[in-house]
Amino acid sequence: MTETPIQRAPELAPGVTDIAVTPVSPLRVVLVLAALTGAGLISAFMYLPSLPTLAAELGTTAQRTQFTLTSFLVGVTLAQLYFGSLSDRIGRMPALVIGTAIYVLASIACALAPDVGVLVAARFVQGIGATAGPVIARAIVRDLFPASRAAQVMAYMSMSLALAPALGPALGAYIHGTFGWRANFVLIAVTATVATIATWRLIGETNRYRGGGRAKGRMLTDFRRLLGSTNFLGFLLCSSLHAASFYAFMAAAPFVLIITLGQTAEAYGRFTLLAFLGYALGAFAVGRLVVRHGVIRTNLYGVPIIMAGAAGLIALALAGVGTVGAILWPTAVLVLGMGFMVPTSTAGAVGAYPEMAGTAASLLGFVQMGLGAAAVAFIGAVGSGSQLALAIVVGGLALLGLAVFPLAMRRMPI
Repeated sequence: MTETPIQRAPELAPGVTDIAVTPVSPLRVVLVLAALTGAGLISAFMYLPSLPTLAAELGTTAQRTQFTLTSFLVGVTLAQLYFGSLSDRIGRMPALVIGTAIYVLASIACALAPDVGVLVAARFVQGIGATAGPVIARAIVRDLFPASRAAQVMAYMSMSLALAPALGPALGAYIHGTFGWRANFVLIAVTATVATIATWRLIGETNRYRGGGRAKGRMLTDFRRLLGSTNFLGFLLCSSLHAASFYAFMAAAPFVLIITLGQTAEAYGRFTLLAFLGYALGAFAVGRLVVRHGVIRTNLYGVPIIMAGAAGLIALALAGVGTVGAILWPTAVLVLGMGFMVPTSTAGAVGAYPEMAGTAASLLGFVQMGLGAAAVAFIGAVGSGSQLALAIVVGGLALLGLAVFPLAMRRMPI
């Protein structure tokens, strides 16, 4: 990635609050915002190896400890709608500080929790605070860069973030073995604090549209305006359906690979790491291509890749080929295509209306999490241990994401 400083466009809407414009290196933005986003994302996975010990220490059941993950995801989903709009009104940095304060205090409460009930409640609040980083990071990228460069930055951020679900449990297991499960929550509180300070110091306030009449009551009006845009809907649904496909795979794969196909947990970990690397490879390609070819054309490169992966996954399942390779290789191809389409669709959605970048990021996150949760619940209901169910749900959602993408191309240059 080039080190050429990028400066925000000088145009301001009437009545908005001006701020100092500071040139920012794209590489700096990638590193700082990847750390900011990863600090929240990793908290969803880092403590998972501690669940059996946690259940024994708190005198509860494994099922009740799993509610700690559910409550966290509920908090994340609900808060998606708030922080982006808040950052549009008061600025990115103040909203980020509010979210980080909630996150850190909730993390400390998790570390001190005397029973599972307190832990479940604290995790819900932690999920609310964890939302601020990813939502505001997307808005910051749109504040600083035009559409094609924003897609490039988001693609490079995606490469590092794709490793968080794979590396989080490994790091959490080490911390648990060395210091105990409560230390995981202390570490993520410290990490979030450092990432927020780094964002403030190294990037600073980027919202040139704060003020300008964007009162609190405008949030629903802004949502209606965004949802009334065909281009925004195309990008929103494309990104969200592919994210839901990915979540469905992550939910069903352990049962299919470990229980149905008899693989070990360690082997499953290697399989998922390969999937994440496929996504990272696609995102890397986007980073190299999007500035030269634009958001739409770069997105289209992912279409045949996703079609091939989804078709292969479904065809092999329908043919009764019950092997690891019948799942692993088509999924790797499918996720490679998602590496092209998710970062570019995300940049397209957030970039549709610069003055509402935070609100757009909130709405995008809410729909992604909502569809992801629905996909996970659906695949669990129809048969989480079934290879055919995995193939149809994962492949079907990916193909639906392709079907809605033409909406994003209306009245937009290729």
